[in-house]
Amino acid sequence: MQPQATSFNQAEATCQAFGSSTHSVSIQSEGENQFVNSLQGTQNIWTGGFRSPQEEFGKQPWTGHWRWTDESKWIYDSWKSRREAYTNSLDIRREPNNYYYTSEYWVWKAPSGGCAGGCTGSWNDGLEQKPGDAVAPYPLCKYIPNQSIERQSQCKIGWTLFQEYFCYQLQPDAIQPTFDAAEAACNAYGRGTHSVSIHSHEENEFVTSLQGEDNIWTGGFRQPMNGGIKPWVGLWEWSDGTQWKYDAWNSEELNNHYYGAEYWVWKGPGNSSWADSLNGFYPPHPIKALCRYEMIFSHI
Repeated sequence: MQPQATSFNQAEATCQAFGSSTHSVSIQSEGENQFVNSLQGTQNIWTGGFRSPQEEFGKQPWTGHWRWTDESKWIYDSWKSRREAYTNSLDIRREPNNYYYTSEYWVWKAPSGGCAGGCTGSWNDGLEQKPGDAVAPYPLCKYIPNQSIERQSQCKIGWTLFQEYFCYQLQPDAIQPTFDAAEAACNAYGRGTHSVSIHSHEENEFVTSLQGEDNIWTGGFRQPMNGGIKPWVGLWEWSDGTQWKYDAWNSEELNNHYYGAEYWVWKGPGNSSWADSLNGFYPPHPIKALCRYEMIFSHI
């Protein structure tokens, strides 16, 4: 991490001084976001994320308008949302909000956590020029060896590719009727493989096509000790550590019906078919594991 910078452009210039392939950090996955958390400690940092002022007429969160200074693809984000301590509702300050003078076109990253009432994510849109005080972000630079990088070109045999980067496999046999058994079956394929997490309507439709008429465990859960009230906004998590930013609950869910202890998520056939459940409860038909992993980077 470099000396403090008061502007996005100054941070990018600091990184560029190390060579043309060095830029303010771009972040491509939850794993990389957590790694950046460990590097920045308690400091705010500038990322290389921005959108053009000429594209102002998009709608929050300006999907498709954000880009990175190193010209890598924008395939992941972790915008901050604050959760009220007693209602679990998200307040109006969720990011990106384009709050100051409607001119917040640049992305800075706060340390993970630290909000009263709880936070998810840590990215913020901001003005290009930050004040020279304690909140001014530091540059965090990133470069790619040999100036190029690619992911594995294909999934393992028997796995199905989605959105260029993610691989999925429905396990052929029904498993023991627990969330834990499904997660263990996926973990057996190696580090980074978990019960499926779902992050968009398109991915949900893809998972629906893979599962056919089978019920599946997802990697969704919430911690029993965290309390909260229905629909437990901000409390749901994925077993692979990715951010919870999409759901497709059945119209009769969430209901926490059985003994008030339905902390795990299974999915029936169809797109809007998620349900909360007991760890050991299963629907009338057998349930299977559907596993997911992200293809790793390799340098070239």
